[in-house]
Amino acid sequence: MDNREIDKLIAVHLFGWKKRNFQNPSRIFGQVAFEYEALVPPEYDGSNLQHLNMIIPHYSTDIAAAWQIIEKLKDEKRYGHPDAGFTLEYDNYHKVWRAEFGWTPEQDNSPSMAICLATLKAVGIEGD
Repeated sequence: MDNREIDKLIAVHLFGWKKRNFQNPSRIFGQVAFEYEALVPPEYDGSNLQHLNMIIPHYSTDIAAAWQIIEKLKDEKRYGHPDAGFTLEYDNYHKVWRAEFGWTPEQDNSPSMAICLATLKAVGIEGD
């Protein structure tokens, strides 16, 4: 699974983004020119087109975006166990970042990806 697929999973399963079908308003010979599917944020109600220009944050490569995940899970108390918290540490021996929400440890070469992988595991989504 590539970085953007992970970003999409985070956006959908944690932040509530939804798939929506759209049609190009221009018509060719009375037919819709093309249709496409896009992910839209939860506040999109169909009337405000500015949300269509929103890009899913790069949670897996941007530490500031990844930190939004931590804040969201902390606010929702979704760490799995009430006494568990979040830890992020660098394992100098193995040269990897280790992130853990409760008892869902994951590791990667980048801290933001480690956070994403631990998040997906914490919310019950595990990939290959």
